[in-house]
Amino acid sequence: MIVYSHICQFEKTFAEIVIGGHFVKSVIYCWGAIGVSLFFILSGFGCFHSIMNQPKGMFIIKHGLKILVHFSVAFVFICGIREYYNSSLNLGIIVKSYLELELPEVTTWYIKIQLLMYIFLFVAFVNNRIPALTVSLLSLLYSLLAWSRGVPAFWWKTSLCFSAGCGLAMGHAFFDNIKWKNGLLMTAICMFLGGYCWIIKYPNAGYLGQIFPFLCLSIGGFIIWDYIGGSNTLLETVGKASIDCYLIHIGIVDIVFETNKSISNKMVIFISAVLVGTTITYYISNQVYKQVLIYVEKGYNRIYGCIK
Repeated sequence: MIVYSHICQFEKTFAEIVIGGHFVKSVIYCWGAIGVSLFFILSGFGCFHSIMNQPKGMFIIKHGLKILVHFSVAFVFICGIREYYNSSLNLGIIVKSYLELELPEVTTWYIKIQLLMYIFLFVAFVNNRIPALTVSLLSLLYSLLAWSRGVPAFWWKTSLCFSAGCGLAMGHAFFDNIKWKNGLLMTAICMFLGGYCWIIKYPNAGYLGQIFPFLCLSIGGFIIWDYIGGSNTLLETVGKASIDCYLIHIGIVDIVFETNKSISNKMVIFISAVLVGTTITYYISNQVYKQVLIYVEKGYNRIYGCIK
């Protein structure tokens, strides 16, 4: 969904070749909202379960390390692709981008927000009996501060989706045993469609007009996904390569669709590059992460043992 949303953004002739013109383009462009909101709510759901089952310090080390490893491998792959397309990269740009956790000539806001949510979750679990509420309050405070400072909406409009995932993880037993599941599903569908239609109609709404539609979209989508999948286990295992796919596609979409090739050729090149790049970077990242994690866990256990 996010991939097609960015194709709409960078392919100037999309509205001319698709049936329905600009209206259909706007509908497909807003698929990105669905993908991003589900990204964060599923992440919150999985991370909440993860932090419950391991030392809190190890949680933030493992998850932070995983993101950094996947980012580093994707960074190298994308630098190669952009260099092939004669991008104006130099050593200064490459070093600066890497240190700022951005892909060359691309703003990878998702990575930074995800790391921030990890920190919020870690803080919430330190001597706290209501972690989901604490994550929500921290996320709300962050979004209000970012909005008041004039930060672009994509930096803060999905901030409550992660905390919603934490809340759903905390209360998943209630949803599993609920008696009115068909009524819950219909409510979820209404929330999902309502949030989606609002985003299409009012893409530049104010603070509340951004925060709550994305929250409705994420919660409604989550419940529908869970209903179709039939198990919360599916939600914990899905999307293992999602971060790699996000990084690869966002890193190359502009240079591919700004070429003078036909739209069909650009689509083939882009989709092929994303599939191949995601597969390669996911495999390499996992292998590197597993090896690095062994040493990190040994060091953590040694330090933690000395402190105890």
